[in-house]
Amino acid sequence: MIQRPLTVLLAIALAVTTMTTNAQQTGYTFTDEITIEVTPVRDQYRSGTCWSYAAISFLEAELIREKKGEYDLSEMFLVRNCFTEKADKYVRMHGKTNFGGGGLAHDLVMVWNKYGLVPEEAYDGMTIGEERPVHGEMEAVLTGYVEQVIKNPNRKLTPVWKKGFEGVLDAYLGAYPVEF
Repeated sequence: MIQRPLTVLLAIALAVTTMTTNAQQTGYTFTDEITIEVTPVRDQYRSGTCWSYAAISFLEAELIREKKGEYDLSEMFLVRNCFTEKADKYVRMHGKTNFGGGGLAHDLVMVWNKYGLVPEEAYDGMTIGEERPVHGEMEAVLTGYVEQVIKNPNRKLTPVWKKGFEGVLDAYLGAYPVEF
């Protein structure tokens, strides 16, 4: 009785080995059935902003599909405005909401409606000498900033806390674009 399952296992192992060897010798052939035009893949690098890259990429692909042209929109403009919105909410809610670099695709719609969007050439968010985004230090500074704002011993917000927050964003991501 033991011989039969062992024989089956050996036959399967031989078949898998043969299939793998044949595939390695001949290679696989893939054919495109549907091709969708998209913009090039971009690297979020060390920024924790995959949501921004995914959302912008989707929008760019939709613009192409709708025959409205090919655009390279700024992911960092989206990120910057989301940080501003998150900081405001975090302070209003006394630190009881999420604050950080993460986000969701619907943040694109909120920023687009409230702030608009800009091309990459108008706002690339690269001010610290890196070729790609590195946000670890920036996120730590922004988090520390809003934490201290809500721990204010006077229990009254100063009228300039938002201006200071925007100053940190200016330092790390660049000044807000006035025109392009």
